[in-house]
Amino acid sequence: MKIDERSQPIPLNAYRSVAGRQTEAGQTRRSPLPDAPGDKVDLSAHSRTAQQAARALKQMPEVRSDLVEKVRTEIENGTYRVDSEKTAGSMLKEAFENQIIMRKIDVMA
Repeated sequence: MKIDERSQPIPLNAYRSVAGRQTEAGQTRRSPLPDAPGDKVDLSAHSRTAQQAARALKQMPEVRSDLVEKVRTEIENGTYRVDSEKTAGSMLKEAFENQIIMRKIDVMA
């Protein structure tokens, strides 16, 4: 096969000139051609669920101030007690839940 100018791929700039142009602020303008088809992205239900979970996680406070203050007060008063069975149970529950979630992710992938 002979490779010449006609068989080389179209440069990306040619696509940009039809699909849209970036403004100085980095925003994309619509195509100058009124009937030009645009790009479209369809997200799966799994992707939408993952996006919703990520948004909910971002909205959660990083530190639970009320709980931190409660524990701090109990420590200062000498009344703070750790329930080792409850702690171990919570750790095991979380580990099992993480395994279940990871299995579901592997199945969906």
